[in-house]
Amino acid sequence: MNQDDELRFYTDLWVKQSDLFLKLLALDPLLELAILASWYSLMKDGQLAFAQYSAGFGAVVLIGATVILYRTARYIGHFREKIQASLPLLNTVLTGRNVAIVIPFLCIVGNLYLATGRVQLESLRKLDTTVRSTLAIEPSSN
Repeated sequence: MNQDDELRFYTDLWVKQSDLFLKLLALDPLLELAILASWYSLMKDGQLAFAQYSAGFGAVVLIGATVILYRTARYIGHFREKIQASLPLLNTVLTGRNVAIVIPFLCIVGNLYLATGRVQLESLRKLDTTVRSTLAIEPSSN
């Protein structure tokens, strides 16, 4: 394989891994939204234990997603090194990949906080009342 073919090969791999990385990163907020919705619904219904299990399970799922995201970022870094000469010089510490890895960690920490049961049902009711009064929504019969 000559140098041009090798550069093209690693460029294709870099583009594919970057695309995969962005797709995985876009999935994290959707996962977090589903986790928070299930936690809130269970808390509102008074099923505290199931709400905590939901948040804990969500943290485990996000840990798995973060591991995959981290692996993908490592591959992107490796392929970028191979094609470095044809790319612009960038800051190597504050890259989009490094910043993007922080997002799932914040979600994991939030879910673990919810799983510990530190948020009480009464504080949720106060929040619900505040949101409903701010948005002028009629209270539900629950």
